[in-house]
Amino acid sequence: MGIKYFLLSLLLSIPVFADEAKEDFDKKFITDVDVIDYEVGDANICDSSSIYLTHRDAKIFFTERAQQVTHKILHDYFYWSPCYMVGTLKYKGELCSWDIYASGIGNFSCGEGRVWYFACDDGCDDLLRKKED
Repeated sequence: MGIKYFLLSLLLSIPVFADEAKEDFDKKFITDVDVIDYEVGDANICDSSSIYLTHRDAKIFFTERAQQVTHKILHDYFYWSPCYMVGTLKYKGELCSWDIYASGIGNFSCGEGRVWYFACDDGCDDLLRKKED
C-alpha cells in the first residue's frame, strides 16, 4: 500500500464537518458526463500525454474511483497539477462543470458555490494517462 493511499484512507475516516458540506452528496445522481477540453497551466510541465480522459473515464473517476474529500484535505495532502481536463456533467438534473487534474484530484461545481472535491490515489492512473492509438 502506497503512503498516499494510506494517508488518504486515514483522512477519509475523518468526518466532514457541517460547515464544509454544503449538502448531502450521492454519486448515483451524476449523469451526462462530457469532456470539453484539455487545459495547460504550465507548458514546461504539461504536454499532450499528461492527462487524457474519455467521457466514460471522467464518469468512472467521479462515480467509481475517486473518493469525496474536503478542500482542506486536497490542499494539505495532494498536488494540484497544472495539467487538467474540463467538462460538464449533470448532478440531480442540474448542469455542472468539472475539472480533473493529472495528479488524480478533481472537483465539480453546480450553481451558487456548491463544490464537491475528490481524490483518487494510484488507482486512477489508468484513467488519467494518454492512451496509445
